[in-house]
Amino acid sequence: MSGSEIQALMALLDDPDEGVYNHVRSRLMEQGEAILPMLQAQQVRASRCEMTAGRLEELMSGMMEERALVGLKGWLQSETPKVFDGALWLESVCGFGGQREEGEAAFSALRRDVWLELNEELTALEQVRVVNHVLYSSYGFERATLTEQDGRHAVPAQVLIERKGSPLGLGVVYLALAESLDLSLHAVAVSGLFFLAYVDPTWDASVGNEPPVWFYVNPFDGGQMVAPEELQMIARELEPDWAPRLLDAKQVCLRMGQYLIRLCRESDQTPAAHRLSRLLEVFGQRPA
Repeated sequence: MSGSEIQALMALLDDPDEGVYNHVRSRLMEQGEAILPMLQAQQVRASRCEMTAGRLEELMSGMMEERALVGLKGWLQSETPKVFDGALWLESVCGFGGQREEGEAAFSALRRDVWLELNEELTALEQVRVVNHVLYSSYGFERATLTEQDGRHAVPAQVLIERKGSPLGLGVVYLALAESLDLSLHAVAVSGLFFLAYVDPTWDASVGNEPPVWFYVNPFDGGQMVAPEELQMIARELEPDWAPRLLDAKQVCLRMGQYLIRLCRESDQTPAAHRLSRLLEVFGQRPA
């Protein structure tokens, strides 16, 4: 379909007839995400018309959901899915962030600066100190207080842009850095907190034995390092039956999606909650 034909269809979005709109919507959806820039430009021009602006928002949301669905399916099928990529697909439909390109650029710069400080001679503790220095001292990342925390502080691109996050948001960014730099850090959930376990790099997960954790890192507390026995005491006060269990990238993103659904519902963003619920079906989850 030519650009002029697309423009002609978009002009019909002003038509109050729902039958006309449904036909136009179907034709535009067939064009896929390639026409998103045109829809965004039209949305600026149509901002004063509530009906047209709402229809354009619905169209763009539908296209972004389709794109995220395809992206997540491909991500889940990859041999080594990275938490950052999966989290960005979820962020793209949740309504709290979505500035993917800016977030990716910020992550690349952050990763480069950490990488420049690392070398093969560093111990595990020294590696974490390098990450902490760059992340919290050089870049100034900080925790969002309990009273100000909202969805923006839980999604990686927005956390990278604002340099402020919740336990989950800072945890996902820290874990993404560790994955991209081959540091032996793995996610561990403790009630509503998010820790990273530094596991013996020689541990073979395929053997099935318990991972030897050297220490834990708390991304929400400036990357503070915590001894295993200390975290166990803290965790069992919150969860009496708690035992350390490493989470892979898929499990982290699933938890993130479930958390974002709850935040969307609490902030009356029902359409976004429905979009996320549909996306989580690719993880084998029934719609919430």
